[in-house]
Amino acid sequence: MSDPNAPDAYPSLYPAQPNSGEWSQQGQAPSPQEAAPAQPSPQSQPGMPPQSQPAAPYQTFPGQGYQGPYSQPLPPGSQGPYSQPLPSGAYGQPGTPSQGMYSQPGYAPAPPGYAGPNSQTLYGQPGAPSQGLPPAQPVTPAAPRKRPRLIVPLIVAAVLLIALGGSGVLAYTGYYIPTTTAAQKVALQFCGDLTSQNYDDAYNIASSKVRGQYTQTQLDTDMKTLDQGGGMMSDCKATSASAYHYTFGASVATLSATASRSSLGTTQGVIHLTQEGGQWKVDAVDSGLFGATPASVQVVASYCTALQNQDYTTAYSLLGSTLQSGEQQSAYTATEQLHDTIDGKVTACSISTIFSGADDSHTSVQVSITRANLDAQTSPAVLGFESSAWKIQTLDSTAEGRDVGPYQAGQQFCGDLKAGNYAGAYGLTSSGFQFAVSKSSFISLFTGFTGAVWSCGHADFSTYKVDSGSASYNAPLQISLNGQTVSLNTRFDFVDENGAWKVADFVNA
Repeated sequence: MSDPNAPDAYPSLYPAQPNSGEWSQQGQAPSPQEAAPAQPSPQSQPGMPPQSQPAAPYQTFPGQGYQGPYSQPLPPGSQGPYSQPLPSGAYGQPGTPSQGMYSQPGYAPAPPGYAGPNSQTLYGQPGAPSQGLPPAQPVTPAAPRKRPRLIVPLIVAAVLLIALGGSGVLAYTGYYIPTTTAAQKVALQFCGDLTSQNYDDAYNIASSKVRGQYTQTQLDTDMKTLDQGGGMMSDCKATSASAYHYTFGASVATLSATASRSSLGTTQGVIHLTQEGGQWKVDAVDSGLFGATPASVQVVASYCTALQNQDYTTAYSLLGSTLQSGEQQSAYTATEQLHDTIDGKVTACSISTIFSGADDSHTSVQVSITRANLDAQTSPAVLGFESSAWKIQTLDSTAEGRDVGPYQAGQQFCGDLKAGNYAGAYGLTSSGFQFAVSKSSFISLFTGFTGAVWSCGHADFSTYKVDSGSASYNAPLQISLNGQTVSLNTRFDFVDENGAWKVADFVNA
């Protein structure tokens, strides 16, 4: 029981105010219930506060002042009248945990008639309005903080997926970051097909433009030609992480790639991609990545096929303007036929070496041609792009076979003898021969037999030899007289004088 005559326990903290109640507003008269002395509760225990004083709904913490719902903060270290914790069971059953007005552990249950600090009835009887507090104001709970909506980034992500061909992994870290795209995958797949020599699959992912330039057989042949001339391709990959270039919404993309060939070494070029029917296709490849433009080596492959088929009209059409200006088609055809006669038909023809430095207008290669009677002959050749097509601009005649000039000179010499044109035959001899034998002596040699006819039999091509500036072969020199023919086994020697083959001598073999 509290003593009404006891001195104020907190004189320095709460100075007495006229007509002030314990929870009333300053200047208001206390309610009758607050002014009346507290009555002991029949259920109160010794040493416990009276029933009229409920347990403080707020606990204090060491070093902090007490704050009630309507009070001013207490100075640090102070304790308010209800700051002492209540023992368990103060207003409940003995030994049971205390349950306060907020049902949190550590709060005592409210006494009868107590509805809480914001209720209309405080410490009074049920139904009796309290005069010590103003009407309770409803507390509007703070609106929960809304999480940011992701609908806009999700829409952006969906658009990116569509633009990138439907592939890519999106990770949200403030931005959507696409990984390998559909276009990149096609480019890298093309690289893989080249390194595995799977040229059918490479053709399957080529664009309609590429398919219009090459048949599947042609592409397969060209790729194998590149492999033979430059070495097998290996390690085809993107040059760097930033090698892929694509503009949002565009239908084209590029990927810079690098590869290696066993002969050419490192090659580098750009793979160009385009969209067709919603799919990415390889539309072009820089010659630098291949080592040479496939179309350039294709012209050599076509030329080789024409030689093997003895189709010299087609072969001549594949020669560049420089070569065609130096030899008419008829002369070219005659020469090729002589090659077939002297050295045999072409049995193998290909590019043996591709030299570095090829670009989209020039390719330097070495061509190898094998004939039935002659081992492989090699010669450098330059391929160039002219008149909207690749042509053979230069090709050493030694690749075609042995020089047929000595044989042509011998055939003309024998023809003049058969025709009785001995002066013409003498004109086909070398300067050295003419220095040793005069023209009259030469003519007398062939006219000394009245009625004799001179000619030459078939050459023995197994004896045909061409060295630097000299040549020889065996052929029978024949004389027909009085219905009889005598053959003299003769070796014809030739020498190159100022680019023309001359008969240097003819002697018994």
